[in-house]
Amino acid sequence: MTKWGAKDFLTDLRTGMDIEELMHKYNLSEKRLSQILGRLRRSDLRALRGLWEQGKLTDSQFMRAFEEVESDLNCDD
Repeated sequence: MTKWGAKDFLTDLRTGMDIEELMHKYNLSEKRLSQILGRLRRSDLRALRGLWEQGKLTDSQFMRAFEEVESDLNCDD
């Protein structure tokens, strides 16, 4: 089994590697990939919410960033 890090996975995901390639490269089942993507989405959204609550993002910036996270990760929980 090959070890891999979250940084490598995120880089591949954000640079456009498709789902099948990710699953093959990281030896992931559909279920495991879905779990990882769900965790990433929740983590990104918590960070965005924190910035918004601190007043560092306007409402429109928050919504635009939220939509980008949803689009980047393109998965449903």
